[in-house]
Amino acid sequence: MKLRYSFLPVCIIYGITALGQQVGIGTATPHPTAVVEINSSTKGVLFPVVTAAARNAIASPAQGLLVFHPDIPETGFFYNVSSNPAIPDWRRLTDAKTGWGVLGNSNTTAGVSFIGTTDNVPLLFKVSNQRMGYLQNSNGPPIIRNVFWGLNAGLNNTGDGNVGLGTAALFNNNRAGIVAIGDSALFNNGTGASFPGHATGNTAI
Repeated sequence: MKLRYSFLPVCIIYGITALGQQVGIGTATPHPTAVVEINSSTKGVLFPVVTAAARNAIASPAQGLLVFHPDIPETGFFYNVSSNPAIPDWRRLTDAKTGWGVLGNSNTTAGVSFIGTTDNVPLLFKVSNQRMGYLQNSNGPPIIRNVFWGLNAGLNNTGDGNVGLGTAALFNNNRAGIVAIGDSALFNNGTGASFPGHATGNTAI
């Protein structure tokens, strides 16, 4: 009872309303679908501000945990998407300045803004959930650097330094230094080759 009465003045001072399983701050009628509703026309909500090092040091973070990261150049909100507390996966909330929008972007900077990856992983493009572009620049091992544009171009490629432009160009290929342009150009390049240099360094249009 003492706890209940001592808590009541705090609720009155800060405008906190508790209704059943709901809490309203700045409102006496929290929305029925919300556990907590905060209402103000002059103030916001301040989330914990933690550095990248402090964020990564959080032990067993809950899935959905949200923090604000002040470090430049990745200033913004980060949340944990992993359901395994032992292996957190922090993702950044994106906006028009940190992510590419489907309606295009403005305020970009040449030489700074880009579409691509920052790790040693190929870049994949899809249309109707089918592979339409594949860019590789792996420093290895093994070293694999290829450019493929077209439906399933280079789908089963294992060679290095190749360019395939067109549907299924270099579809099956295990050779290097090849340029194939056109529908199914060099579709089975290297298949049945008896010597390592066979079907290498070809150009097909």
